[in-house]
Formats: sequence, structure tokens, C-alpha cells
Amino acid sequence: MVEPDMMLPVGKTCADCRSYARCEGFIGPGIGKNTSCDWSPSRFVESRKSIAADATRAERERLLDAVRRKVERFERMAASANGIGGVAQAVAADALRSLLRTLEAQASDDSPFAS
Repeated sequence: MVEPDMMLPVGKTCADCRSYARCEGFIGPGIGKNTSCDWSPSRFVESRKSIAADATRAERERLLDAVRRKVERFERMAASANGIGGVAQAVAADALRSLLRTLEAQASDDSPFAS
């Protein structure tokens, strides 16, 4: 039975702990997905890599929001502009939409680049 003091922070696993490699040596492979520590009280200390991944995710979300706002802006400008100006705005909106699709696909990927 898992005691409350052995639970890891919400959304974290043993693989996010800086002691993961050492514990894996003691306990054996396969503990990376555990959401509770085998030590009581928990010795969980978030690794720098995990902290950096969280920061990168937040930065990626800010970037996606900024690109979404730009797409909306260019779409509004294209709708209100006439002639060549409207065409240029529509082309810019299409290019940004394509960039947004690429960024969103990378964001849904589990690769280190997307973390």
C-alpha cells in the first residue's frame, strides 16, 4: 500500500526525479512510470531536465498563442483590404496557418524537441 508521504507531485513520475538512475539500480528497471516513491517519506526532487522540459512546454504554448493571434490579425486585414494589399495579407495568413499546423504537430509529438 502506498502511504500519502510516498506520492509524487501530480503529473510527475520517478523518471522526473534526479535520483531516478540510482533508484533504478536498487529497485530494477521499469520504475520510470511510477507515480509514487518506494522510499517513505518520498525522496523525490525534480531533475533539472524535467524542470527545463516544463519551461520549454510553457514557452511553446506562448509561441503557439502568438502565431494564432497573428493568423487572426492577417485574416482580418485580408478581409478588409482591397486589391493587391488584400492578396498579400491572405498569402501571409496562409503561410502563418501552415506554420501553425507544423508547430501544433510538433507540440503533440512526444519527442524531446517538442517537450
